[in-house]
Amino acid sequence: MAERNSVTWAVMISGFVNDGQYERGLTLFVDMMACIKDFRAIKRMVISAFNACAGIKFVNLGMAIHGFILKIGLDFDEILQSSIITFYAKCMPIEEARVEFEKMQVQSIGSWNAIISGYVNNNRIEEAWELFNDMPEPDSISWDILINGYAKKGLMEKAIFLFERMPEPTVITWTSLISGMIENKCIDDAKRFFERMPERDTVSFTVMINGLVREGKIEEAEDFFKRMPEKNAIAYNVMIDGFARHGRLVEARKLFEEVKEPDILSWASMIAMQVWQNNLGTTLAL
Repeated sequence: MAERNSVTWAVMISGFVNDGQYERGLTLFVDMMACIKDFRAIKRMVISAFNACAGIKFVNLGMAIHGFILKIGLDFDEILQSSIITFYAKCMPIEEARVEFEKMQVQSIGSWNAIISGYVNNNRIEEAWELFNDMPEPDSISWDILINGYAKKGLMEKAIFLFERMPEPTVITWTSLISGMIENKCIDDAKRFFERMPERDTVSFTVMINGLVREGKIEEAEDFFKRMPEKNAIAYNVMIDGFARHGRLVEARKLFEEVKEPDILSWASMIAMQVWQNNLGTTLAL
């Protein structure tokens, strides 16, 4: 590449960070800082850098970047605010993130969600609940964070309490609550809420099918699978594995042959099934 500008730097840095290659992204960010002249154009790269620092808990660099953008007076939009709070929440005591949050002259919805998420991830969900109640106007993400947080802690009554008061639950919220019920061995409640869903997607169907398979309810899982308008590879894999674990060779093989492009999980389920059945010849043929 003959010349790098702010756009090409941003694309390269965000590409590495989004791919989980945090150190490479940060190395490019440092290189960029030594080359670029117009610091007004670095906001997108700064956001990527904060995400990378949070990913590998690179505290000193993250704080240095924060100090620098304050010094040059970089405009803080919602995404940048959120990335800063997320960095502090992941890398330092949550109180430090709270201090930075309180310092912000204008607290965007993104920064509110980031600090609430920080408290949830630090197992301080009641304080997250207090913050949620202080929000001027929670959005669907705010509700999702708290509902999912209560569900993960096994506090399903509180998760349902919040869910029933959410103005317009999204498919993601419905699915998150159902997943929490499944994780907490409330499969009947999960089925009941699934049937209440105004609309369902492949993810919600797959979560329900996987939960039924894990509970050994293979026939019910099959019924849900058949109801899916569009079946994805993950749903196929769940059912193939479910049939395999229950010794239903014919059904598993039939589903396997329906998959247009079997992935490694599909093949693994089939091979494991053949091994369990002591069918070495068929295994080698696969």
